[in-house]
Amino acid sequence: MTNNDILARNALLLGVLDELEPHLKKAGIEIMLLKGAACLELGIFGLEEREMTDLDLLVKPGDLPALVKILGSLGFGEMPESSAAYYRTVKETLPPLVVDLHTSLRHEKGPEEVWPGKIKIRENVYAPPLDDLLLFSAAHPVLHHGFFDERAARDFRKILGRSADPDALLERTAAKAATRGVAGLFAGALAVSLPEKAGKTEAGISAREFFFAPLIKLSFKRHYAFNEYLLPFLYRPSSGFRLLFPDREFMRRRHGSAGLKNRIKRILGILLRATGIRP
Repeated sequence: MTNNDILARNALLLGVLDELEPHLKKAGIEIMLLKGAACLELGIFGLEEREMTDLDLLVKPGDLPALVKILGSLGFGEMPESSAAYYRTVKETLPPLVVDLHTSLRHEKGPEEVWPGKIKIRENVYAPPLDDLLLFSAAHPVLHHGFFDERAARDFRKILGRSADPDALLERTAAKAATRGVAGLFAGALAVSLPEKAGKTEAGISAREFFFAPLIKLSFKRHYAFNEYLLPFLYRPSSGFRLLFPDREFMRRRHGSAGLKNRIKRILGILLRATGIRP
């Protein structure tokens, strides 16, 4: 995509926030921007610099049904074969606008951890504080996709560079990473993104991360399918369990029904992908 294409796509996606804002205020719902949306709204990237394919939003679990209803009133419907995404067609020649809703983050111990210190972007719309955003940029690619790639490293460098005192931001984020049990992920992201600072944040690595360090380090070298499924189990067993045994709503949206046959097919599919037998 050209810079103009990226700018136009991002403008359309961020324009959804303009539509949401009055409804959020009326319903008393707060949302938090994640990933590219947070980076763009905080001025970490220019609008034409950071491509977004969808708009990632964090919402408190109790507010999810009301937010889904609001999106429905704005013309968004359930995205096929997705458990948490909603889409709206713009025109036939353009990809649809996609909003992906999250109620938790795998590197957090609970959904309440990321809300303190939130940065107000507009009415009822917030971004994470820089330390949480930096930690998200380190942990999310590994725990959701099994690999910390160059795009993730670029986000990491840009977020850190946004701070007036990068070293102080590193210290704060490393402390948060240690309390949340993901210090090893943060140290790995730092080593890949800024090799000259490697080793400065390894003090808080837990015994579990130390034991599984060879496996974790693989996710900073290349994508391994087994890491995509194994690391969530190592870091957040409940999250890994939900990968294998999701709730009925997830099964309905992703697989058509929550029947036993579909559940067995899901588990077999994950095992085949994790072992590399199926791409």
